[in-house]
Amino acid sequence: MESRNRVKEVESELMESRNRVKEFESELMESRNRVKEFESELMESSNRTKEVKEFESELMESRNRVKEFERELMESRNRAKEFESSLMESRNRVKEVESSLLESRNKVKEVESLLMESRNREKELEAISESKSESWSKKKHLPYIHRFSAWFASQSIQQEIVRTKKSYLEGFSTLGSRIKVLDDAAKNYYSLLAENRKLHNELQELKGNIRVYCRIRPFLPGQKGKQSIVEYIGENGELIVVNPAKQGKEGRRSFKFDKVYGPTATQVLVFLDLHTLGILSTAKANGLAVPDASVQAVNSTSDVLELMDIGLKNRAKSSTALNERSSRSHSVVSIHARGVDLKSGSSLRGSLHLVDLAGSERVDRSEVTGDRLKEAQHINKSLSALGDVIFALSQKNAHVPYRNSKLTQVLQSSLGGQAKTLMFVQLNPDVSSYSETVSTLKFAERVSGVELGAAKSSKEGRDVRELMEQVASLKDTIAKKDDEIETLQLHKDPKNAV
Repeated sequence: MESRNRVKEVESELMESRNRVKEFESELMESRNRVKEFESELMESSNRTKEVKEFESELMESRNRVKEFERELMESRNRAKEFESSLMESRNRVKEVESSLLESRNKVKEVESLLMESRNREKELEAISESKSESWSKKKHLPYIHRFSAWFASQSIQQEIVRTKKSYLEGFSTLGSRIKVLDDAAKNYYSLLAENRKLHNELQELKGNIRVYCRIRPFLPGQKGKQSIVEYIGENGELIVVNPAKQGKEGRRSFKFDKVYGPTATQVLVFLDLHTLGILSTAKANGLAVPDASVQAVNSTSDVLELMDIGLKNRAKSSTALNERSSRSHSVVSIHARGVDLKSGSSLRGSLHLVDLAGSERVDRSEVTGDRLKEAQHINKSLSALGDVIFALSQKNAHVPYRNSKLTQVLQSSLGGQAKTLMFVQLNPDVSSYSETVSTLKFAERVSGVELGAAKSSKEGRDVRELMEQVASLKDTIAKKDDEIETLQLHKDPKNAV
């Protein structure tokens, strides 16, 4: 303890000495600065002898003070070194004392550990002694103890059997009531499913069996400086294009579609907005033979994508004056699905047609010749036949000319009956393609006016919202019933549940 106090006193004195050294150094610095000032003033006033002498005397005094400060500073530094050495000695002594104290504590812990072991050994010996005495006492009464244990075990088993029977009876009663509820729900499941399908079809008919989406493609990297013909894109499917060659109202045309995407729309946004089209009507071959067409069985989405990649690689492409890679053919991917109702055994068939139409061409602009010219003529002819079919459907004619082209024959099941069709139009906003863009928009406008089957007007928003709410409610009810039926099946077959 005395060594530590001595260390603290030495540290305090050392701190005071250091502070004094700092003060001396500060005063020394100030004096040196003053000397420099006096010397500069002496140089400037060399012509004034009287002032020079005064400055010299002050300079001498300052130098003497500087020497005194330096001497005191040296003494303070020496004292600081002495304090530091004494502090080091005191710290070493403290470490020695702490080391001896730690050794003493370790010895105390060893003694306490030995004492604890002795006490535990004493308790063990006492327990052994008591157990031996109890064993000698139990040997006298062992037969009576065995009889009592057997009787008590028998009574416990009988009570457990009674409780188990009661629990099983209650469980079977509860399970029977649940089975009855689930059986009633299962009976209503198929009627709800049929009603759900009916409401879904009515909803699609109210929206319009053919929906038209329009997308304005962005300019290519080398076309950023070009003028766009698109003047306005509305949130509700409005689109206004402007002809730069005409002024005023004559050069402005407006269109209305189900949805219009601007040049900045991403692929993710487009596909998120594409809602499910629903079950399509059954496709019929009608004896149609398409060259090089094939039917492949698929088991997963990846199989379909792989076949689509193969079709894309085999698709005819070539360069024209307008496009470096121009599609010289239409692409049609038909996916046929078949489902079986496990209860009734009836079959459900549906088809999904993914169609990529080649764009129509103005031969004078594309500058194609030879085989490319024949391809352009066939493309334009098939698109013209598709336009005739759309016109006949919009006029609700008794005869629709599906057989005028193999394209319209393939698409017949998608353009009639209860089919749900989505047309996606890609537009070029460049001024040089104004006539082709307007022609495409007119065709899309005619398509949007077609009503398939018993289609009604799609402008009754309130009825559409009510039907959508009913469909969502029915879907939730059916999902709950499905969960209850699965639970019932697990109760009926406990092996599968495990």
